[in-house]
Amino acid sequence: MCALIYQVMWLRMLALVFGVTVNFGLLDRPNVTLRVDDGRNFLLTTRQRYDVITADIILPRHAGAGALYAREYFELVRGALAEGGLALQLNGGETETPYKLIMRTFMSVFPHTTLWGDGSLMLGSLEPFTLSAGAYESRRSNHGFRELFDWDLDVLRRSYLAGPEQLRQWVGSGPILTDDKPLIEYFLALPTDDPPVDLRGVRGSFEDVLRR
Repeated sequence: MCALIYQVMWLRMLALVFGVTVNFGLLDRPNVTLRVDDGRNFLLTTRQRYDVITADIILPRHAGAGALYAREYFELVRGALAEGGLALQLNGGETETPYKLIMRTFMSVFPHTTLWGDGSLMLGSLEPFTLSAGAYESRRSNHGFRELFDWDLDVLRRSYLAGPEQLRQWVGSGPILTDDKPLIEYFLALPTDDPPVDLRGVRGSFEDVLRR
């Protein structure tokens, strides 16, 4: 698997400063290459295609963060994915308006988005996402895989929130984030009485994506 992961420098810092091993020594693995670069610049210049591109990035309200939440950035991500590739994106919206802005923008590029975890993880794919139960259980039979990720299908089922149809209905129509309109950075212009994100009514069925 070929993966592109942003924001890993803090892992190296922890290891150097405190002498601790984090994330199972990710940066010491022979098949991992650390590259210090601007993420968008790298995507503009690389010809590599990735199975997974994931980003654990700064809060969207911080100045300059809009560059990694804009439609143009997500289009670069889509263009760097291999066939069957996945984009895993943190939604850092702290209240409903910025959260929906980010999701609406992500879904404008990845219409097959599914939502996972506590609602902060958006999974985008070039085709409708499906998970093969047989293939997943086969991977779990590998000790090295279980050492890194030992979730069975029941845990995955509990972490699944919703699919594209439910998300489109919930997020509704409205503006999206673009390079020339990084609305999310101008948080003082957002509603002052913006409610917290409430996903209790956004529920899909894990069986919609599960294949036996």
